[in-house]
Amino acid sequence: MKRGVIALVLLISFCSCHKDEYKQLSKSGTNVEIIRSKEKGGLEFKVRVSQEALLSGADQGKSKQMFFSADSCFKLFDSENRLLYPEVVEPIANGINNKFEYIVTFPKLKTDGKKIKLVYHDKFFSGSHFEFDFNDN
Repeated sequence: MKRGVIALVLLISFCSCHKDEYKQLSKSGTNVEIIRSKEKGGLEFKVRVSQEALLSGADQGKSKQMFFSADSCFKLFDSENRLLYPEVVEPIANGINNKFEYIVTFPKLKTDGKKIKLVYHDKFFSGSHFEFDFNDN
């Protein structure tokens, strides 16, 4: 009986938790994957940027730029199309060639459940813009 009650409580708590949203876009040899975490008080995104072509020795400068200068690549538009820049862009040293990962945090918005748009501008490789729409709920 105890096991049944515990299993029921665990099942209810598992089903009621917020699920993270996952989105992916590919353009011009660049793949961007985003997971929006709903566990925090603000807006937190986990971002992975991948290059299809292997980076050569000449691209090492671009790799450093992706690690140290990517904070200007991210921006967020709220439901009223106001531009917001991230509070934190934390690069993650993953040790994988051609893959760059970040945790990007924005301040909490009051948008009454309307859409927000996260934009990633690939300044260092393809020059492409990647736009991801999310519901702010």
